[in-house]
Amino acid sequence: EEDIKVIEIALHKGKRISSDVYGMPSAHAQNMGFSTMFIYYATKSETWTTFYFIVSVITMLQRYVFKNHTIAQVIIGFAVGCSIGYMFYYFFEKKMMVFGC
Repeated sequence: EEDIKVIEIALHKGKRISSDVYGMPSAHAQNMGFSTMFIYYATKSETWTTFYFIVSVITMLQRYVFKNHTIAQVIIGFAVGCSIGYMFYYFFEKKMMVFGC
C-alpha cells in the first residue's frame, strides 16, 4: 500500500493528494507535544506552559484545517510528543542528579 502512495505522488508531480500522504503521526503536533510537556516539567511555570499549549493548539488546528493531517494524526502526534517530552525530562533529571547538578 505504501508503494501505491509513492507512485500516486510521483504521478501527481509531488502535489498533495490526500490528508494521509503526510503520514502518521503528525510531526508538527509531535514536536509541539514534546515542547509543551518538557517546558511544563522543566519550568513548572503556568505562564510558559499555557503559552506553549496555546501555540500547540494553533499548530494542530492549522495542520487539520489546511488538510495536511487528519484529526487522528494530529491527536496521536501530540500524545506521542507529550510522552517523549516526559521521558526526555525524566531521564535528563536523573542524569543531572548523577552529576550532582
